[in-house]
Amino acid sequence: AEPVILDLRDLFQLIYEIKQREEIEKKAQKDKQCEQAVYQVTHSHKTFTFA
Repeated sequence: AEPVILDLRDLFQLIYEIKQREEIEKKAQKDKQCEQAVYQVTHSHKTFTFA
């Protein structure tokens, strides 16, 4: 029974790591979108100030 328990532990560990990686990627994607939005706002703001 012990090898099965070890396999299950490895499986859950793998699932946990994949989920963590997905969360990190999701957060990075969200941060990237925020940066782009901020850049667009500041960029358009500059155009308005010089116009």
